[in-house]
Amino acid sequence: MILPFQLQLANSLLITSKYTHDFAVNTLTQSTTYLLTNDIPKPLVDFSIDILSNTVMMGDKVGNIILQFYVFLIHYTF
Repeated sequence: MILPFQLQLANSLLITSKYTHDFAVNTLTQSTTYLLTNDIPKPLVDFSIDILSNTVMMGDKVGNIILQFYVFLIHYTF
């Protein structure tokens, strides 16, 4: 059976979100390691970690929306 276009598109979108999630987590962990292991003033470290972690959390919310859309599409299209 050939997958309908909507499902092919949804599969691609869901798979793509995995790579952006992995990139965001790697960037956050590597940046945090760098910030905490170098001689950087604490206020700058705290500010940078807050910005980075909030950015990743917002991306996580977008990823959750993509996953909800995927489940919705599966349940109500087929």
